[in-house]
Amino acid sequence: MEKIYAILERGGRSVLATFEDRTFVHQFEGSKDAALKEMNARVEQVERALSINDITPDVTEDRERIDAYLRSVEVAPDAFWAKNVSRAVLISWTPVHYRQRRTITLYAEEWQALTEVAASVRALSARGVYAGKPSWAALVRGIANGEFIVSRKQL
Repeated sequence: MEKIYAILERGGRSVLATFEDRTFVHQFEGSKDAALKEMNARVEQVERALSINDITPDVTEDRERIDAYLRSVEVAPDAFWAKNVSRAVLISWTPVHYRQRRTITLYAEEWQALTEVAASVRALSARGVYAGKPSWAALVRGIANGEFIVSRKQL
């Protein structure tokens, strides 16, 4: 996903806008310094929001990269910059696929067996109060991610 923040010069005032759906959406108006400060605050806000999901966005002011993005959404870069854009920032990130929670009911012995299997393959909890301990959840995630291969026991 991408987002562009741009500062447009309008008759001695600076306007901070986001570029969405091929148009500028007004966000803030003030002096050039105030608009720049607001732009930086908004970029930091996006970075903080994404960091909650362990996403580090790519933030750039490189005109070639911004122009390439504009062409990818079928916007002529010259038309974008002709709007008196004095500064622009492109923020790019890959969206996450959110986890789903499901439940399963097992007997205590079955939970214990899963924990023992987790210990045998070193499927350990990564965080929380059980960090470093064998974890049936880490085992299941490892199976789902292909880290562990399951085979049927021969009787």
